[in-house]
Amino acid sequence: MAIYLRRAKQDDLQRVMEIIEQARAQLKEKGNPQWQDGHPFPKTMKSDIKAGYNWVLIDN
Repeated sequence: MAIYLRRAKQDDLQRVMEIIEQARAQLKEKGNPQWQDGHPFPKTMKSDIKAGYNWVLIDN
């Protein structure tokens, strides 16, 4: 089983945002205010992916 990092692609955006939403819900449940204001925003993530700033962890 391979585990590796690669630069995020625009095709990854939907799944990345799904994961962020799951994390946001868990943080809220635990009373943590992080990400409760809506960021990171999809528009920002899309721009960051285009700029090559975002990475994804692949765990098959």
